[in-house]
Amino acid sequence: MANIEPALQSAAEQAENDRLGRMLLGAIGAAIATGIGGSDYGELKDRFRRAATKDPIDTLLATVLGGGALFHLLERGKNPRCNTYWDSVLYVATSLSVGYDDVFPKTPAGNAVAALVQSFGPALAAGALSPPAADSAAATQQSAEVQRQILTQLEEIATLLRAQAAARDGSR
Repeated sequence: MANIEPALQSAAEQAENDRLGRMLLGAIGAAIATGIGGSDYGELKDRFRRAATKDPIDTLLATVLGGGALFHLLERGKNPRCNTYWDSVLYVATSLSVGYDDVFPKTPAGNAVAALVQSFGPALAAGALSPPAADSAAATQQSAEVQRQILTQLEEIATLLRAQAAARDGSR
């Protein structure tokens, strides 16, 4: 009887992990289909983009460390290559770029996390050294002001050139 208990416990843990994976995928699907908090899918995407660009380095760190924690929670005890939190962090970090590691998800919930990290992670990693959104907005505002000043000067030059041409035509 003692030999059967670990197998039953393992099967129960696998069933629980499968249930968590289905719940995670269901929640993601429901969020996409219905929007979160009454908002539509477009608003959900806009909020995600704003959060990701607010501070790209913080977003990347949260993805690696938080994704590693979630992956470890879902895979530990079921994945022989996922023994420590840092194994999971390494998996998530490599999934953001070249994908080189010897850790692969073994559970449906782990596969769901992997799919999200591998889909959005490279874009987050690519933008990690971009300036925060506030800095970009300030730079855009400053550039717009310079453009307005240039346009004003060009309009003044055009007015002077027209006046010179009119004076030249009037003196003939």
